[in-house]
Amino acid sequence: MSIGECETECSKNCSCAAYANLFITNGDIGCLMWFGDLIDTKQVTAPDTDSKQSIYIRVPASELDFDKALEEEKEKKRPTKLIVISIVSGVLVSAVINGIVLLVARRKRQVKRNNGDLELPTIKMATIIQATNNFSMENMIGHGGFGPVYKGNMPSEEKMMLFYEYLHNKSLDHFVFDNSRSTLLTYYHGNRKGSSISPLRF
Repeated sequence: MSIGECETECSKNCSCAAYANLFITNGDIGCLMWFGDLIDTKQVTAPDTDSKQSIYIRVPASELDFDKALEEEKEKKRPTKLIVISIVSGVLVSAVINGIVLLVARRKRQVKRNNGDLELPTIKMATIIQATNNFSMENMIGHGGFGPVYKGNMPSEEKMMLFYEYLHNKSLDHFVFDNSRSTLLTYYHGNRKGSSISPLRF
């Protein structure tokens, strides 16, 4: 019987206090078990060797210093684990908060940029004078209570432009996109699409 089989047999009996291999004279190996107090132990020497036999004694886990040391080691590691968990959690929370702040800031910039695109473009006065031929009467296409309206071509001649004085109380579309009032602006008769008009303030 091997030492492993001997251990299994001993563990099946709660009264088994110790076990060991026993060399028998014909070369076989047996299992020697002790029950109760170890009062009949003795040293057994194998017939063909001077080595001593090993005896395995069962003791409660509470009596082992190893378990106590292991528990103390766990207690020492517990604060370290708490510190590591706290640091990792703090880093993750900070990363999430920073990500949200950056996302909100980016959206605000995008909204501000989009709103800025809605603003009317600004053109230098010299360019406007050149486009309207110094506000000549030939380029005037209308006149009302809010002042004269001029047509003009940019130097690139890519886009027809309409120049008007800034209306404090009303906008130019009050005249351009109204069927009855648009007759005052004969230059745009039949072509009043928003894409063909670029109103500028000056």
